[in-house]
Amino acid sequence: MDPYRHETMAELIVRKPGRLNIFVSRVECAPSDDSVPSKWHSVFVRYSYSELYLPGDERPTRYVIPTLGDWFDPQAINNAGNKGGFRAVPDVAEIEAAIARLRDVWGPLHVQDHSGVVPHLDQGAWQG
Repeated sequence: MDPYRHETMAELIVRKPGRLNIFVSRVECAPSDDSVPSKWHSVFVRYSYSELYLPGDERPTRYVIPTLGDWFDPQAINNAGNKGGFRAVPDVAEIEAAIARLRDVWGPLHVQDHSGVVPHLDQGAWQG
């Protein structure tokens, strides 16, 4: 076997299946567009620390969960550095459902909540 040969992600999963995990991202933002949500959380399967990519595999690996909107938080620090700003309201139920759907397909994977939105599901930093 050539030690310098690059394995595909599918081959790595067969060799070390324990490196699969689910990651919940912090709020991600994009310029506002009526057809696309401007703030969302991503919930996706990773292999080690890289998002899972298996060409030709139709199983779901990622869900994008739009936030429910914004609420005013008088304690938040705004862009001007003053108190009083808006925070995104996460869709906790949909994030939980996305994790459950991924676990239905990929098994009882470790969950790392980088968002702070679902701390009850967080199992801490993934240790691979």
